[in-house]
Amino acid sequence: MGPKEQYAEKLRDPRWQRKRLAIFERDKWRCAVCDRDDTTLHVHHLKYTDDPWDTPDDLLETLCEHCHQAREATNQLLARLLHQASSVEIAELAKHIDLAGRLARHFKDVHQYRGSYATVTVTCLSTAAEHYWNSLRPPEKAVQPAAGNSL
Repeated sequence: MGPKEQYAEKLRDPRWQRKRLAIFERDKWRCAVCDRDDTTLHVHHLKYTDDPWDTPDDLLETLCEHCHQAREATNQLLARLLHQASSVEIAELAKHIDLAGRLARHFKDVHQYRGSYATVTVTCLSTAAEHYWNSLRPPEKAVQPAAGNSL
């Protein structure tokens, strides 16, 4: 059994099922990004641990299926950008990460964007990364943002 299959087996464990329901309850059975409550919901891990039930609650969020797919696409985009970036580009991107964090705090403070601080930060970060990366590339090589992941 490979790592994905082993992790999938852990997601069937009653300890994870209880934690998952608690996260849905905490988030009022709504997507942290789009606020929908009429579609399939997932608990998204912002960071994986060996055992999903040991993941701290603040690293878990409720996302609808669409937003979860968009978040995963954003994560893949960021990984690809970082893999391709030079050390100078990574240093420049760090400035955008700081800006994204400050922007996320602003949105959270004025309640212009529903969701956890982590959700807003990731969305702002992905947007900042896309804009930064595209500023370095000719238009025909620009990275296209994931659907539904732009501010």
